[in-house]
Amino acid sequence: MMNKKYFEQDHLNTEMIAYYTEKLKSGELNTVPGDVLRHVEECFDCKEAVLDVYTMMSTVPDMNKIPMEIPLQKNEMSAGKQGVRPFIYTLAIMVSFIGLIIFKQIDTTSNQMFTTDPMFEHYIESTYRSDMGLEIISPLIGETLHSEILSFQWNYEGDELLKITILNNEQNVVITTTGDSNGIQIEKSLSKGLYYWKLETDSNLLYVGKFIIE
Repeated sequence: MMNKKYFEQDHLNTEMIAYYTEKLKSGELNTVPGDVLRHVEECFDCKEAVLDVYTMMSTVPDMNKIPMEIPLQKNEMSAGKQGVRPFIYTLAIMVSFIGLIIFKQIDTTSNQMFTTDPMFEHYIESTYRSDMGLEIISPLIGETLHSEILSFQWNYEGDELLKITILNNEQNVVITTTGDSNGIQIEKSLSKGLYYWKLETDSNLLYVGKFIIE
C-alpha cells in the first residue's frame, strides 16, 4: 500500500519528485522508500516529471553546489487535476523560494566532453510505453558516429509526429527537429563528445539513447 504522504492523486507529490531527483543525482536511490521506487519504475508520468525536474535544476547558471536535506513531513502541495505535469511548474516556484537547487558538477578533466549524465544514464535504453509500437534500430546505445550526416532509424507504428532532440552531456540542446515513422538523417557537424537523444511525441517521451562523436 502506498504511503499517502508521498503521493497526490496517485502520483508522487512535488516534494517526493524533488527528493527522488536529489537521491538519483547523488547515487543514493537505495535510501528512497520502496513504494516510491516501485512507483517511478512503473509510472510513465512520474518518470517524465523526474526527468524534467532534473533538467530544470541542472541548468541553473550558478555552479556552486549547495548541500541540503529535503524535508518529507511538510504539507503536500496540490498538483491540480490535470495529472503530474503541473508538478513541474509548482516545483519551479518552490526552487525559487526555498533554495532547492542541485547543481551539475563540472568535470574539469580533459575527458569532460565524454562525462556521463546520471539522469539520462538512469533512463537510457528505455521504451517508456511499449504499447506505442516503437522499435529503435540505430544508433545503438553508445555507438560511435564519424559521419557529418547523423542517421537515426526506427520503426514507429503510431500516427503522431515524432520529435527528436539531441543534447550534449551537459544537457544543452544542440539539435531539435522532427522525423517520420522510419527515422531521419541530419546534416550537422558535432564536436567530439558524448551526446544523448530523446524521441517523443507532443504528449509522451518514448525513448532516450546516447551516441559518441569522435
